[in-house]
Amino acid sequence: ELTSFFISSSADNVFSFTVGSDNTLMVNTPTMTLNGNLVVNGNITQTGDLTSSGTITGSTDVVGGGKSLKDHKHTSANAGSPTSAPI
Repeated sequence: ELTSFFISSSADNVFSFTVGSDNTLMVNTPTMTLNGNLVVNGNITQTGDLTSSGTITGSTDVVGGGKSLKDHKHTSANAGSPTSAPI
């Protein structure tokens, strides 16, 4: 069973919070601003672009396009000028 409640600031902006029977919370809003620190004890799944105006740090590794930032290699054929694509 789902429990929902709605907060409306105007006819054009409706925000909803839905609590699922599995104790999940879904927040639907056009834009959300959080002022303060956010701590997540678990995984984050994202389905859009991520933009940061600060540093993004991975304490273990950062992987982009299947390439590890920590463990990727470059070919030596170019002697670093220009740098080859990671392999």
